[in-house]
Amino acid sequence: MKPAPFQARKLVSRTRGGIALIIVLASLVLLAILVAAFLSSVATENVTSKIYANGASVKLLAQSAVNIVQSEINDATHNPAYCWASQPGMIRVYDTTGTAKGYYKLYSDSPKMIDTTSFDYTANSVPATW
Repeated sequence: MKPAPFQARKLVSRTRGGIALIIVLASLVLLAILVAAFLSSVATENVTSKIYANGASVKLLAQSAVNIVQSEINDATHNPAYCWASQPGMIRVYDTTGTAKGYYKLYSDSPKMIDTTSFDYTANSVPATW
């Protein structure tokens, strides 16, 4: 038996409405997945950039210590009017008569890294608490 024309139209209308609902829901799910993926990638990029910035900062700090020591070595050894003698951790500078003219510490145990007097080892001895 054939359905009446009115009943056939109802059936087609209901099927189209169901398909439209499924398409809209699928589109919303796909959009939600895309938004979640975007937010996840943004969070990952933020963490990655912070890690890179911290690494670059540490590298610069480490390199600055090397640059300070290289600068002190250049200052101590490039004056033709003075002679110099090196030892582990220090360069001593003398004039042509052998009088001490200063020292350059290549380590940082005190705020005075360069001095124009002779080095007093008693004032710079290792503390008893070490």
